[in-house]
Formats: sequence, C-alpha cells, structure tokens
Amino acid sequence: MFCFLECCSKHWVPNNMTKLDLRLKEQLMGQPLAYNLILKSISSHINTEHPSKALVLSLHGSTGTGKNFVAKHIVESLYRNGYRSKYARLYVASRDFMHHDEEHLQQYKDRIKHDIERATSGCQYATFVFDEVDKMPMKLLETILFYIDFHTPTYAQPIDFRKTIFIFLR
Repeated sequence: MFCFLECCSKHWVPNNMTKLDLRLKEQLMGQPLAYNLILKSISSHINTEHPSKALVLSLHGSTGTGKNFVAKHIVESLYRNGYRSKYARLYVASRDFMHHDEEHLQQYKDRIKHDIERATSGCQYATFVFDEVDKMPMKLLETILFYIDFHTPTYAQPIDFRKTIFIFLR
C-alpha cells in the first residue's frame, strides 16, 4: 500500500539504521561511546519485535556538544520527513512550556498526552524529543513517565507504546 500523505509504512518510516550509522560515524566527532550506545540502543529497540517498554535516551552535555545534532539525525533516519513527520515531535521547554502556572501546566499536559497518543496510535514507531528537559516543570515529566512504564494503557482501541522512542536533551 502506498500513501500519498504520510502513513506508517516502510516508505515513510524507513527506520534506516544504515543512514544513522553513516551520519553519526561521519559527523559525530570525538564521541565513540555515544555513537556506539545510541546506534546499538535504537537498532536493538527497532528490531525487537516486542520490547518490554519504550526506549528512553537521555543526552546530557553543555551547549555545542551535539545533543540536538544527534537527535536530528536519529529523527531523519527514522522518518522520511524528519521532524515534519506526524510521528515525530520536538518540544523545546523555553519555547513550548514557558509558563509554570497551574492553568498552563494543565494545557501543556493535555497537549503532550494528545500528541503522544495520536502519533503512537497512528504508528507504533513514534519519537518524541524534549529539549531543555531541565527547564521543564516536574509535573510535565510525570505525565510522560506514564507512557514509558512497563505497561500498555487500556483504551477503546489499544495503543502500544513499547516501540515508541523518547529522547531527553539536557
């Protein structure tokens, strides 16, 4: 089946580990440990038929160490449309979660839940990148934890979050 608009198929979601390997090998300088761990973790997660839970990557480092660079290459290797894919989301705390009052926090929580559930219900290989995670209110992180745990939440139409990838950048 071919989709003119994006759908969860090998054409739109190629999960191209060769592309990721080449990009990281050629462009990620001086970080062989990160290169090996990232490639091995994502490849293993993608190729495991029934992982026990979602994959969580936490990349830490000062400005300019390549965290966003790596996340961008991961997303561009997994999705034909990169961050324009409806199955990949990038949140930047200082842009997307600026206000910390209860009313805004509830709106942010609702949006995160909606985005995660909608993307994952459309494609089990959804990816969510949270930049500046250290600036996010704890209540928002708690919302995300629900989807990372060892269970599959029950919905009228079951959504399996175990193939989902969450990347936290600090």
